[in-house]
Amino acid sequence: GGTGSGATGGAAGGTGSGATGGAAGGTGSGAASGTASSEPSETTVPPTTAELPETPAADDDPAAMRLGALGDSITRGFNANALFVESTELSWSTGTGAMAGKGSHYAKVRLDLAVAKVAVRNAAVSGAKAEDLMAQVDELAPFKPHYATLLIGANDVCNWPADHQAALAAYRKDVADAVDALLAQSPGTKLVLAATPDLNKLYELTKDVPYCRSVWNLTHLCSPLLAEDVTAAERSAFHQRWLDMNAAAAAVAAAHPQSVRFAAGVGTAAFAAADVSSLDCFHPSVSGQAFVAAQSWDEAFARAAVPPGP
Repeated sequence: GGTGSGATGGAAGGTGSGATGGAAGGTGSGAASGTASSEPSETTVPPTTAELPETPAADDDPAAMRLGALGDSITRGFNANALFVESTELSWSTGTGAMAGKGSHYAKVRLDLAVAKVAVRNAAVSGAKAEDLMAQVDELAPFKPHYATLLIGANDVCNWPADHQAALAAYRKDVADAVDALLAQSPGTKLVLAATPDLNKLYELTKDVPYCRSVWNLTHLCSPLLAEDVTAAERSAFHQRWLDMNAAAAAVAAAHPQSVRFAAGVGTAAFAAADVSSLDCFHPSVSGQAFVAAQSWDEAFARAAVPPGP
């Protein structure tokens, strides 16, 4: 999921090795309340998470709302509950199955927005950087998603040099170009651009766990932050690079106020050690995926993406 000495596909706003982290700040994710039918004696009961289909609607179903995803291994559900395995059914964005009960955007569209059919296409690639997004757009744009998500950046910032201004400018351009290309080919898409989670927070939560330190040293995960010989000053400098990266992503979103929403909460809200994968101490656990989903969800924005009919 991650690449060499860089990051893996992104530590979702917390990932960790434990149970569940607060999903504060997310909009409610329960089923919508039932509405009365034309017959007063009957009530239309919304589906529950147990009734959500394991398989989404077909791509070519004209009655379906289309949900797409771009990004890296966090959006692929890498190491969420199985070592070195992508579990897209656990993705914070397009997750069905067990993740539907945890509040993935797929589940929220189905339940909170009461959309009967949702087709999904997860074009994210584990290990991807911003420079890789255009290939993902080429895969997703023909799908013409009504609603899409994008979270990218951990693999970038984990490979940036101390003097990062050139890398930062390239990141902003790569993200902007990808967003522009998606909207040009699919102008009706509503896109959630999520902040990259606070990797320094991840370090603080798990640095005293011997297993985590061993994994980081063995895999060279995000060495500029997680290697044992990194100084406090260097970690502080890394944090500033992370802040600059999220500010660049926010600026990209601001250029498309009608179509793109920046989900800052994924980077700023507190998460717990339980939200970090116990397998690699970097990627989101299942509850970490739920954290990202909650922090990036905005019901009004998503509702505006629902096409007539679904």
